[in-house]
Amino acid sequence: MGALFGIVSFWSIPYSLIAWGWDVTFYSVLILASFFALIGLLPKLLGRFFGTQYVWIGFPLSYGVVQMIGEYIVSVPVLLSVIFPVDMFDGRILFGAIGGRGVDVLLCGLNSLIAGMWLADNQLKRRFAVAIVALCIVTLLPLILLLDDKVPQEELRLSVITVDNNTSFDRAARIPFSIAARNQIEADIDRLTGEAIAKQPDIILWPESANGLANRQLKSRHDKFAIMAKSNPYLLIAGSKSYSGQNVQHNVAEIIDTGKYIGQVGKQHLVPLLESSLVSGDADPVVVGENRIGVGICFDIAFPGAIGNMVREGSEAILILSNDASFGISGLTYLHLRYASVRAMEFAREVLFFSNTGPSVLLGLDGRAISGYIYAKNSQLATHYLTPQSAKTVYARSPWLAPLIVLAIVQLVLLGIGRFRKAS
Repeated sequence: MGALFGIVSFWSIPYSLIAWGWDVTFYSVLILASFFALIGLLPKLLGRFFGTQYVWIGFPLSYGVVQMIGEYIVSVPVLLSVIFPVDMFDGRILFGAIGGRGVDVLLCGLNSLIAGMWLADNQLKRRFAVAIVALCIVTLLPLILLLDDKVPQEELRLSVITVDNNTSFDRAARIPFSIAARNQIEADIDRLTGEAIAKQPDIILWPESANGLANRQLKSRHDKFAIMAKSNPYLLIAGSKSYSGQNVQHNVAEIIDTGKYIGQVGKQHLVPLLESSLVSGDADPVVVGENRIGVGICFDIAFPGAIGNMVREGSEAILILSNDASFGISGLTYLHLRYASVRAMEFAREVLFFSNTGPSVLLGLDGRAISGYIYAKNSQLATHYLTPQSAKTVYARSPWLAPLIVLAIVQLVLLGIGRFRKAS
């Protein structure tokens, strides 16, 4: 029964089929169904060993367990991608679907399983279940009617800076004898930024940690770029680190408007065991002309809640800064892109995922690549044309609707099973 409801509640199968193919979808559904089956036993075990009056305790316990696992399960493929080569493990089979749809899939499926299993026990609870189904239907129809038309707006021109693929800036900054390599990377960044300014883009992007420890000298570099710009205004979004005294707190995206420092966007979700300090930041949309752009860092893209908040706050496109230099081409590289692909589809936003030595890819509303590359062999400048979108999907408007819809489906199944048993 748990496996059945796990499969029913996994309603991101179409997304998975488009983004990853049938093989990944099959294994992901199989694993998710088994996961639901195991977690679904918790309330039943409580009832068997402690009495039926304790059955309801299983619901919040299961909810908490899955929420905890869902929030941190994305760190597992990161660790495995470092340990194993890409040919052996690339994070697809075990974590493609879980990371793709995110914690919401686990929670809505679990809510449906636990609540549905016990709400259909007697006549009163069955009536309550029917009321929930009616509430779902009444709630769903207006939300569908409120869905905006997807009208493309004026294109933004994005110039993306990538650094040398052979030497990551982070490594060069930490190793004393790599000063020459670090200086070369800084020179490449300055040169490419000057070339980007000459193209008169709306936004210039530096990937996460591309500026590294040299951000203490950012002001003089910004002044130099402002002189370069002359009459060409630009917005620079620079991946860097936030400092409090001598302590690195978290990675941030610094916002500079034609040499003038505006503020920071902090990383929302940290990867356990792999971050320098478990202090998350905040993220408000960045205003570019008449458009609002959501900016995230690295594994923020794995969490639909984080991207959904950006969209609900008015973000019309999503930019994700990352640093794949420490991993090279590994499972993490492709896992990031799969996350970004599904985020683009479920929130109807173009997503630009870019990193210092890894992918620089613009993903369209269908989750497919519009422009870019997986790996930069040399320091280079990439230009993407991004179209902001103002429409909001039903899922973006009301993420709480997913549990209600799936709960309604499971309730109908349970009611049918109950009537069949009574008739027989």
